[in-house]
Amino acid sequence: MQASMSRIDKYTNNIHFKKTHLLLKINLVSFYCNHTMFTQIIRIGYILFIQNLFLFSLFAQAKEEFIFKEKICIQDFESISLSDLNVKVSANTSELPEIKFSKTLTSPDLQSNTSLLIRNLVGQKKNPFEIIFKKPLLISDHIIEIEFNIYSNKIRSDLFLILMDNKFQFHTILITHLDFDGWKQIKLPIQNGIYQSDFLLQDKSISKVIGFNIIPAKIGEIQNTENIIVLDDMFLIRRQKYILPKLGTDRFH
Repeated sequence: MQASMSRIDKYTNNIHFKKTHLLLKINLVSFYCNHTMFTQIIRIGYILFIQNLFLFSLFAQAKEEFIFKEKICIQDFESISLSDLNVKVSANTSELPEIKFSKTLTSPDLQSNTSLLIRNLVGQKKNPFEIIFKKPLLISDHIIEIEFNIYSNKIRSDLFLILMDNKFQFHTILITHLDFDGWKQIKLPIQNGIYQSDFLLQDKSISKVIGFNIIPAKIGEIQNTENIIVLDDMFLIRRQKYILPKLGTDRFH
């Protein structure tokens, strides 16, 4: 009788062990499936997050370009007179170029009424000279580039822009080599070429367009009887120095 009960107990325990083992396997399979599904969900979520982040970045850049980039005319040569300009040359004043306003030689790409004409006779040694605005053009925004409309009769001179940054340092930047005949639109990148940051946030420190420097070609390099340079409207492509959020000032450029 006892032997029979012992066999029944062993059989019952064996069944219980197999049942427990089976349940453990089922739980492990269920856990593996759930874990795999959870991992896949995490991966898909991560991919979607990266894609949305990339698209948001592109949208934000495009939005900033649209909102903060602006083109304005900073000099049309119609609101100033010759008395507003100084001509500086490091040689005999009899060799000063002729400078006047022209209402006939203006850029065909603009609705312009007046341009600044600079004329030099050929045949005698020419020295570099500067045309200076008595009142510099003041710019408080960030300069991306400055656009010029220039006429040349292929005089092979070099035309420079004179800028002063907000640390009072002067920069003479080459606009173009005047080796072309006719009108040409030229964009001069400034962006990181000069110091433009404010010393204090929203300090509105100023950059200044001082004028132009012209270095004539050497005698024998040109075949003209006269050298002509014409400057028409100047445009500033700018953006705000800082892009501030509506709340707080923890994000800015």
